[in-house]
Amino acid sequence: MCFAEKMRIPYAHSRRADRSMAIWILWLLMLGYFTYHLVQGERGAIAMWRLQGQLTRSEEQLQTLRSERQSLEKHVQLLHPSHVDPDMLDEQARRSLGYAGRNEVMVLVPKDGGAVLVMPQPQ
Repeated sequence: MCFAEKMRIPYAHSRRADRSMAIWILWLLMLGYFTYHLVQGERGAIAMWRLQGQLTRSEEQLQTLRSERQSLEKHVQLLHPSHVDPDMLDEQARRSLGYAGRNEVMVLVPKDGGAVLVMPQPQ
């Protein structure tokens, strides 16, 4: 008996081994497919982390908007017709009409941070 005959695998055993190998390969491919979509998929782990970050930013923005709204509501209450605050009315009139008294100096502060000094013209 030569070496080649000793190494020869019977046909039935070879077929069973091929089928077993094919099943393992199929399982590995399925495992890889589902693992990929678990991590990278539309509803995977990375998408979940992204949504959690977006939720955190939205909650911070909501808190900022709520505090801004409370501030605006306080200003509106001060201008309510049943109890008008004279200082608030004077401030709003001067701001909207651009008036200043003779002995007053107006300092306008734009939203970008710089300041502009406006002095009334002598008459």
